[in-house]
Formats: sequence, C-alpha cells, structure tokens
Amino acid sequence: MTETTETVKPPMQNLPEQPQLLMAESDYEKEDVNARVIMIMFIIGTITIGTIMFLLSEYFTARKEAQLQSANAVVSSTYRDVRAREEERLNAYKLVNEKEGIYQIPITEAMKLLATEDYQRRLKASEPPPAPEAKASAKKDVKPKKK
Repeated sequence: MTETTETVKPPMQNLPEQPQLLMAESDYEKEDVNARVIMIMFIIGTITIGTIMFLLSEYFTARKEAQLQSANAVVSSTYRDVRAREEERLNAYKLVNEKEGIYQIPITEAMKLLATEDYQRRLKASEPPPAPEAKASAKKDVKPKKK
C-alpha cells in the first residue's frame, strides 16, 4: 500500500487568498457629480410618481362612484315601491271596521281634526279671563288695612 501524504490546512487557511488593497493617488474621483443630471432625474421622477398617484386616485374614485350608483339603482327601485305604498296608506280613505264604525282618513285631515278637537276641548276646559272692568272695580273695593 502506498501512502499519500496530503497536507491538511487549518479551516482558515482553506480560504482563497485576498488581494491586498493598495491605495494609490488615482483611486478617487477627480470630477464632481453632475448636479444638472441629478436635478433633471429628480424632476422626471417626481412628475412620474405624481402622475401615477393622480391616475390611481381617479381610477379608484371612478370605480367607487360606479359601485355606489349600481347599489343606489337597486335601492332606489325598492325605496320607490315602499314609499308609494306608504303614501297610498297615509293618503287614502278606507273602511277599517264596519261594525264599530272605524274609518281611515288621510293623515293631513286627521291632524287637522285632532288639532281642532284639542283646541275646542281646551277652550271649554279653561275659564274665560275676567273682563278688564271687573279687575278695576275689584281694586277700588279693597281697602288698605290700618295697623
């Protein structure tokens, strides 16, 4: 048997060798940054982002309005039907119970009748105010008490 001798390097020595960085005088930039190009790119970027934001806002606003209109169209027909039935019930004459003599009248007329009846009842319940002449004569008849 032949033995081969292989040298095993420690783990840190298995890494490839890194080149030495040498600092020379030519390793820095000799020109300034072009400010004009940076400003133009900034303006173009700002306009692009602003345009995208505006277009997205318009898109979502239009989409939301379309959804609301479609939802209102369905509600509107149902609302109109319910409102028509309510108006019919509130503004119609109808016989409710013939034996007891109960009738339905339009709501506006019912309110007028109730207001008139209440006014008449209050007039009958309250005493009329005394006449001005009676007050004057009552004051003359009263004599002051002497102490």
